Amino acid sequence: MSLCRLARRPSGAFFVGTMCRLFVHHGTPPYFNMAFDEWMLSVVAGHPGTLIARLYTWGVGSITFGHNQRCETALDHEAVGDTPVIRRVTGGRAVYHDLSELTYAIAFNTDTPPCPALRGSSGETSKAIALMLSQFLTRLGVTADWVKVSDTQNSRPAYFHKAACFDSHARYELANGRSKLVASARRDWGGAALQHGSIKLHGVAPHAALKMDSANRRTPSKAIAITELKQAASVFGATIGDRFGVKADEFPLSSSARDWIAARALLVEKSPLDRRDLIAQSAPLFSL
Repeated sequence: MSLCRLARRPSGAFFVGTMCRLFVHHGTPPYFNMAFDEWMLSVVAGHPGTLIARLYTWGVGSITFGHNQRCETALDHEAVGDTPVIRRVTGGRAVYHDLSELTYAIAFNTDTPPCPALRGSSGETSKAIALMLSQFLTRLGVTADWVKVSDTQNSRPAYFHKAACFDSHARYELANGRSKLVASARRDWGGAALQHGSIKLHGVAPHAALKMDSANRRTPSKAIAITELKQAASVFGATIGDRFGVKADEFPLSSSARDWIAARALLVEKSPLDRRDLIAQSAPLFSL
């Protein structure tokens, strides 16, 4: 596989509508991971034309569940053990994020989209992201196609609130035949959208707290190494550039953004099962 190196731009102004800020985090804590994704949504809500992407792994195996799920039925709390459990600000159902998982996140302003590919309805832009992810996986040597129609059982509340995410297929998620490879969740808020999801390149790890069809269980390989993540991030950034027509660059955070994310992570850790309000971000986006 030929890996494309991300070009770096010297420090300078943020170019609205022409660039994507890409963040790459290896083995980061679960509360930080959710806080950072929430920061992404808050930032793009307050800044027209912005696009932020992220590729990351988890420092400890964790369970997240959807904003609209019932906490008491989303998972078996008696079987959680010491696994962190966090309610996401996005929809979808419960997922176990093990150390062999890649997780992606994309946030963009929907009032003033950063590029033509991300202009349109939630369904249209989710499809655009699915096509980008499919191309990304192809470049990693993994065959995947986007799901055209959601499983009918997803519309049953009793199933939605109890089933594990990887036990069914939703529209615009990615699968190889009946094997689900990518499970995504989305939140549209304040003229912005956040979509993030689990990329199970090495199989779906089971967890006792989540009911899962035995046919979907796999034995994941070891944790993703930082070199593997960096190589994948290079391909991820190049694919975003090809599909969305923007340049993907890594940029450092400003100190105010780091402080916001740290404070948010403490809030998530303090009340991980609660629904969290979102706040439009007024701090500078990145270090310039």
